[in-house]
Amino acid sequence: MNRRFLHVLVKDFTNHPCPYALHSINASGLFYPAAVRPNGSGEGTKLEEDYLPDRTVSFHHPSGSGGSMQFMSLGQSNNAIIGVDNECRTILYNTEWHSIRTMPSMHGCKWSPPVSLAVNNSLYVMELYPRQDGHVSFEVLAYGSQHAYGSQPWRSLPPPPYVHYQGYEKDEAPPGYDISVEHPYKITATAVVGGGSGSSIWISTAGVGTFAFDTANDTWTKRGDWALPFRGNAEYVAEHGLWFGLSSQGDDLFCASDIAAASVSPPVVLDAWGLDHLGVTTSRKCYHSKSYLVYLGNGRFCVGRLFHVEEGDTETERFVVLMGVEVEERSDGGDSRVLRMIKHRSKRYRLSAYMTINLVA
Repeated sequence: MNRRFLHVLVKDFTNHPCPYALHSINASGLFYPAAVRPNGSGEGTKLEEDYLPDRTVSFHHPSGSGGSMQFMSLGQSNNAIIGVDNECRTILYNTEWHSIRTMPSMHGCKWSPPVSLAVNNSLYVMELYPRQDGHVSFEVLAYGSQHAYGSQPWRSLPPPPYVHYQGYEKDEAPPGYDISVEHPYKITATAVVGGGSGSSIWISTAGVGTFAFDTANDTWTKRGDWALPFRGNAEYVAEHGLWFGLSSQGDDLFCASDIAAASVSPPVVLDAWGLDHLGVTTSRKCYHSKSYLVYLGNGRFCVGRLFHVEEGDTETERFVVLMGVEVEERSDGGDSRVLRMIKHRSKRYRLSAYMTINLVA
């Protein structure tokens, strides 16, 4: 099933009574119709101005002005978003019915932002920095069909085995690792490998390699000392039999890899394409802080990025840019098929300097 809407959660840091506002953007507006489709020749990206649609729902701070919330999607085929506050209380918002229901509470609150992956009608949520001090760093909510939402409690899961490595709790880097480059134990990339009951969740770190969690028997195995070539979540596209995501070499690169084929050696990047900064002219006074990737189905993606603008030493504006990209196979004139990425429309949505966003994917 294709994803019809992109759900942008805007947080207002001023004393707004409802600081979390959800805006639903029709994803088709990021793509040209077939008659005027770009040819993928790599021409410069034209940045268009647009406005966020009216909010569909707002969320209050959970417990006074100091509260916070995390929001996660139940996956491409579900019209639902999970919200969890800083006391682990959980709600579900149905984006199609515009209805809210209470859900079982999490066992342990997660630091912002956690890893969240929807796999086989279950939502897996884990800390970016898992812990082994009794805090529940990893848990799953099995939600089944829409009519069964909330019928099952969250279930605690074992953290990845590297939390038991010597020196982990003291943030001591592995021998020979330069901690100034990247925290060695932070989860930098994720992917879901396999389908059905055989699905596994892969997590990758810069310092201790890549690990796989078997969702059928709740066990971890180490895949290798290498890291995945992605930053953030990589999405599997069945039409091409490959995983696609933002590159670990820089989030202005979009790349493809067959990570399931990796064993002793790390996965090979098969293709990589530049994103042209989504059409934004960047500088020291105009820079981005967050990048997002949402798979829409049929080889189509949305790349999102939050930019900051400064004048002097003062931040004056923020804006989010969304770009539609498409991956397709073409013949190279012989027996082989080659991939190409097509950049579609790139749209800018302006915010104030006191706002930030989360693209709920």
